[in-house]
Amino acid sequence: MGSVSTLKELCMMEGLGVSFQSLDAPASPNSTQKDAVYAQVEIDGQVFGKDTGLTWDEAKMHVSCFPWL
Repeated sequence: MGSVSTLKELCMMEGLGVSFQSLDAPASPNSTQKDAVYAQVEIDGQVFGKDTGLTWDEAKMHVSCFPWL
């Protein structure tokens, strides 16, 4: 089971809402991830993590890896 599925299942078992939002790339000319997709995960309306990936699915996977638990 992947990290996104695991997070969704954990939140469902606990009765918590989980959602993923796409974020705009930071306006930094020195950004090393110009083609990156930015994502954040919210659990019951509270932001729990932000991360990047080369695709939307990869960004969601990275933000779901629980370093913030």
